Amino acid sequence: MKRFALIPVFAVCLLGVFGAGAAGADPVNSQKAFVFPVTCAGQQLTVVSTAPNGPAHVLGSTSNLLAVSTTFTILRTGESQTHTLGQGLRTGLQGDLITCTNTIEDPQLGPIEVTVQAFVTPRGQ
Repeated sequence: MKRFALIPVFAVCLLGVFGAGAAGADPVNSQKAFVFPVTCAGQQLTVVSTAPNGPAHVLGSTSNLLAVSTTFTILRTGESQTHTLGQGLRTGLQGDLITCTNTIEDPQLGPIEVTVQAFVTPRGQ
């Protein structure tokens, strides 16, 4: 499990993209902005977030992604860890959840696939 010692660092970066909270008015130009591509439900999106545990704003739209669970998988070994955020997996949201993925590179662990279960706001988009 020592390999997962670096996972919290990735969690801060990615939870900042997929966590819960309120979106900023102009997140792309913020000094704290994280901007990167993700694949959600088979669609390539570019998202931005300004804070850990904040939502990810989908660029070019009025939508935000809010994560309910995140799974980190070290591709070289197949080891994985899942983190549930808040009450996101409660009854009633399952039909609205989408899966988003991204692969990040760690110098020690190699490629790590990040899989996020999220819902889109406003709901139904």
